[in-house]
Amino acid sequence: MSLFWRSWQIVTTLIVVVLGVLCVLAALQFNRIESDLIRGRLAVLAESAHAPFQSAARLGLPLANVRNATAIIERSRITDPQIAAIHVFDPVGTIVHSSESDTPTSVRSEVLFALSAASGPTWNAEASDFMFTGKQIIDATGKAVGGIVVVYPRIDLLTSIQAMVTKLLLYSILILLIMSPIAAIVLRVGLRRPIGMFSTLLVVLDGFERDAWRRQAGSSHDLDHVEKGLGFDAAELTRLTNAAEANYTAGGKELSAIEQGEER
Repeated sequence: MSLFWRSWQIVTTLIVVVLGVLCVLAALQFNRIESDLIRGRLAVLAESAHAPFQSAARLGLPLANVRNATAIIERSRITDPQIAAIHVFDPVGTIVHSSESDTPTSVRSEVLFALSAASGPTWNAEASDFMFTGKQIIDATGKAVGGIVVVYPRIDLLTSIQAMVTKLLLYSILILLIMSPIAAIVLRVGLRRPIGMFSTLLVVLDGFERDAWRRQAGSSHDLDHVEKGLGFDAAELTRLTNAAEANYTAGGKELSAIEQGEER
């Protein structure tokens, strides 16, 4: 039965490895899709809040002097309760308008870096705790006079990913509990003959060992390990082996006698 248990352990291990790889790939794919969906939502909000400030900039008005700026960005923010804040900032990163009551003095370094590295008007950035999506504000001459950024907490994304991973783990455990007994049944049926042959070989080999010890002790060696399972009677294999060994022993004795006669 050791062959069966080893085969079952190998199959079960393979099932665990495959399920683990599928869980990792599914989690990564879910993370990518969820992140893309969130960035799409943030881009729409950034665009809606960006339009009034873009119009003011093209008219030559400073961003700090835009009337009702707080109401404009707050109207965009309340469309998605998960939004942490919306900031309007100048070229050096100083915040001139914000939806937060406790307004920070400047945007984070990740925002300025993403803005400087952006190849287009819309850009995205991530930190350990927040996701950022923003858009440049350009005046009539094509010069960047600032930008607007939507801040989204990553905790919501991480919570969704954790919930997804938990479901995947539960489904994987359920699949493992179902597949493992099925694999055991299939192996037990499919390996019935090889297992029988293997067990028979072990019995026959054990019998050969006992016979050898008995012969060395000078006692008889009855064939008490007759087994079937190799497709023929294992006792016949034992008899043939004993006969071959006896012929070999007799041949050795005759050869020794001939050599001793030649020496004389």
